[in-house]
Formats: sequence, C-alpha cells, structure tokens
Amino acid sequence: MKKFVTLITIFTFLFSTMMYQVANAQIQEALNLDHVEQIENYVIETYSGEVNEENIFKKTGYKQVNSITEINKTSKYITTEVKIIEDYYDLNGTFLESIISIEEYHNNYFTGKAKVRSNKESINIPSTIYGKKNIPTPNAKMVKYNGNLAEEESIKKNIESIASDMAISDFRDVKGYSFNELEEISNTIKNLSPMSNFNCGIVECAGAYDNYYNHNISNGDFIIQALSSTKGKYIKYTGSTFGSTKNATSVANFKRYIDNYEDYLIDQMEYSQWETTFTWLPTIVGFVLFAAGIVAGPGGWVALVNTWTIAEGLTLFASLTGTTYAVVGNYQASKNAMQNLENARSAMYYSNYENITMEVVNGYY
Repeated sequence: MKKFVTLITIFTFLFSTMMYQVANAQIQEALNLDHVEQIENYVIETYSGEVNEENIFKKTGYKQVNSITEINKTSKYITTEVKIIEDYYDLNGTFLESIISIEEYHNNYFTGKAKVRSNKESINIPSTIYGKKNIPTPNAKMVKYNGNLAEEESIKKNIESIASDMAISDFRDVKGYSFNELEEISNTIKNLSPMSNFNCGIVECAGAYDNYYNHNISNGDFIIQALSSTKGKYIKYTGSTFGSTKNATSVANFKRYIDNYEDYLIDQMEYSQWETTFTWLPTIVGFVLFAAGIVAGPGGWVALVNTWTIAEGLTLFASLTGTTYAVVGNYQASKNAMQNLENARSAMYYSNYENITMEVVNGYY
C-alpha cells in the first residue's frame, strides 16, 4: 500500500511539474507577444491589373481606403488579420464601387506551414469615412491622412460594422515560411550592395537601385537605365533628345515612370524613416530568390501581389521588416512602385529610340 501511495505521489509531482512548465511556457510566450493594430486612411492611384498592348500598366483612377491591420507575432508563429474598405473612382472622380475585404493568415515559423481564409464583397455606395478632404489632384499618387484617436476609432467601428455582416471562408493551406527560409532571404539581402546614390548636378535626374535617368535639358544629352531580365544586369542607353522627336517622346515617358517609381518607393514607403530596419525594397526591386523558388523582381512582385491575399503578403512583410511597418498602405504602394518600374522597363524598347548607344552593365544585385 505504501508503495502504491508513493507511486501516486511521484506521478502527481511529475504531472504538476509538467503542467507548471507548460503554463510557464505559455506565460512566457504571451509576454513575448508582439501585438500591433494600426488604422489607416489614405487615397492611392489605381492601375490596371494587366498590361495593355504596349506592355504598360495604365492608370485607371484612384481609391479611398480605410483599413485595420492587426498582427500578432511571437518566436513561434505570426498571425495577420486585415479588414479593408476600398472606394474606387475613375480618372474623372466618378464613383465605381466599394470593395470590402476580410482576411486572416496564420504562419508557423517552426514548420513553415500556413493557412489563410478570406472573403470579399462589392457594394454600390461609397463606404469609407473621412475621405472627402483627401481626394487627390490628377497628379497625386498617394495622400495619407493621420487622424486623431477619435477619428481612428470611428474608422475602426465603421469597418467592423460593415465587415460583421460578412461570412468568411474556411481556412485553406497555403505557402508558409520557416525560420530557415526567412534566414535564407535575409542573408541574401545582407550580401546586396547598398542603394546607389548619383549626383544630379545641373541635369534632371531621378531613380533608385540603379533604375534611373540623367537628362541634360540644355543640350538634350541623356542616360537612362533599368533592370534587364537577368539579375544584376541593367540596360543602359546613352543619346540625345536634341533634334529627335522619337527620343524626346520616349525619354519623357521613361522619366515619368521613374519619377512615379521613386516617389512610391522612397517617399510614400518612407525609406529614410525606416532605413535602419529596411530589408523589403531589395527583395522586390531586384531578383532576390524567395523561399521555395518564388522569384520577385518588379514584374514578379506585381504578379505575387495580384495572387496573394493582402494578409499573406503583409505576413512576409512583417517577418522581414517588422510589424509596425507592415500595413496595407505600404504594401499597396510597393505594388504601384513596381508597376511603374515595369512601365519604365517597357519604355526602353530599342525600337522606340534612334541614334543611341546601348550597353549591358552590372548594377544593384
């Protein structure tokens, strides 16, 4: 009998110890939880989802966006939930439709497995709030509005009220990211050259990551350069717009696309503010190899954004840059940046120019 009691006592002790360890691990996990919720209100240009016969993404209008991004991240997993209202307008400012989206994505860093669920509905009345003051001018690209706490709370309540009437799909398995895969991406990025800086001097110039132009408007001399279809290789044209309508038109188009690309990439995505933790730009500008054979590059990134749910993309965003930076506005700005870079690359078709020197040069990654 005494032996039996002893066994029960030992079992009770071991079970209590085990339960304490489990509870303690759960407490530590909760203490290490990185929880971020961000409310956004902004206007951004919209572009066609596919290129036209000239291989150009055409501007189609703009959209007013209210969004909630909620991310929970620990050392083991990350979950991302987004609720978004997007009011679409054409180039003339005529309302088209309102799209309401709800998405949820779970990623296990240990197993690399992930799952997502989502739903999207269209209604025929504008549904965002605090948007009228942000209607952009025809040349505006993105207008952000930082409201006070009361306005943010109103936006949140409006989104949740509309989204509460929506059903959401069952979870489905999708591509996830393990620690090893994320480390592979990060190590690749660390080996990249720093962002190129070029001195404009007295000429017009713009660009980033070796996609750029220099144009001396006094004599017409120009240099334009953009990423080729091979990583680390860039196509560079040297010529003059003086006396050439063909070159003048083509260079003007290239400059417009690069101006837009730089504005989204550097200004709208707030490069200088986040430079110390920034690893996202190199992965989408160059041809950095994502895990499981996913290749980015500007065209590839546009395709991925069109394929993924926003919650999926933001999870990778957060894993590489940080939960605070991973918001819907930055994600959508990255797509617009890459669409304009793709447009610039298309504007470099050799037949669009005359009397130029072409060379293939090494560049950013």
